[in-house]
Amino acid sequence: MQRLFIAYFWAVVVGIPLGLLSGYSPRVKAIFEPVITFLRPLPPLGYYTIIILWMGTGNFSKIILLFLGAFAPIYVSCAAGVSRVRGDYISRAQTLGANKFQVFAHVIFPASLPDVFVGLRNA
Repeated sequence: MQRLFIAYFWAVVVGIPLGLLSGYSPRVKAIFEPVITFLRPLPPLGYYTIIILWMGTGNFSKIILLFLGAFAPIYVSCAAGVSRVRGDYISRAQTLGANKFQVFAHVIFPASLPDVFVGLRNA
């Protein structure tokens, strides 16, 4: 259980901010989307042999395997949640004088929270 909690914690800590940034910024999406698109359809046990060769047979290899299994659903759901935010919400906030950080913090993040929770549940 300890390995599972550690891996899930790090998947949440890395996956949510990276997914939200990827959905918000096309540059970040261009960097991380190809890697996630490659890793997501592969079953984690398929590359377990490579992880053992690289990381050994200790706890760290098992935590990495669990992390990779939980990271992709969280990342994809967060990025999809940001991309589903209606454009008129963003336009209205910008019309009222909100800067990019305020638009993200007060419009995009709350609107994408249902998808974030779906990703957490799926992971």
